[in-house]
Amino acid sequence: MVYWLSNVVGAILGALIFGTLISTAIDRAILRRVIDDPVVAIAVSSALAFVVIVTIAAFGMADGRPVSIANVPLIGYAVGMAISAALRLKLHSRKLQRAETLNGVEETFR
Repeated sequence: MVYWLSNVVGAILGALIFGTLISTAIDRAILRRVIDDPVVAIAVSSALAFVVIVTIAAFGMADGRPVSIANVPLIGYAVGMAISAALRLKLHSRKLQRAETLNGVEETFR
């Protein structure tokens, strides 16, 4: 149980750090040119980063032998990517709020 929990915590931290980096890179390199809405671009890039991280983890755990997806702590990666996406969306909303305040438009976000 402790071993499984440490794997999940490691997956959460890894997905939080590397997921944020990967999704930001995907977002800025590809999706901002294709998708006009930045919120949708953040969501799509986070989903793609989740797929990339799970694929890397599955191949990394394989070591040349077949690996079951059950051995990969998916819940940890999912939680880490959800936290990463929430943080990126919060930063984006703060950036929008600052831009609207600087432009003289005082709107509150509900």
